[in-house]
Amino acid sequence: AGFRFCVTGTFPLPREQIISKLEARGATFVSTVCKNLAVLFAGENAGGKLDKATKLGIKIADEKELMTILNK
Repeated sequence: AGFRFCVTGTFPLPREQIISKLEARGATFVSTVCKNLAVLFAGENAGGKLDKATKLGIKIADEKELMTILNK
């Protein structure tokens, strides 16, 4: 709760469902990667957002980590 997140790439769940579930836990969705982003959830075929997050030193979580969070 209380963190800003972004989603990129493809996941087994629809993006809207991922965003909705995380927002229900108090997180805030942003559509762009910026320095105050807490975590970027990167699925398959992640592109420019992943590159930018890596350069900014932002935490990158994969599909497995996302699913763990959503199932808590």
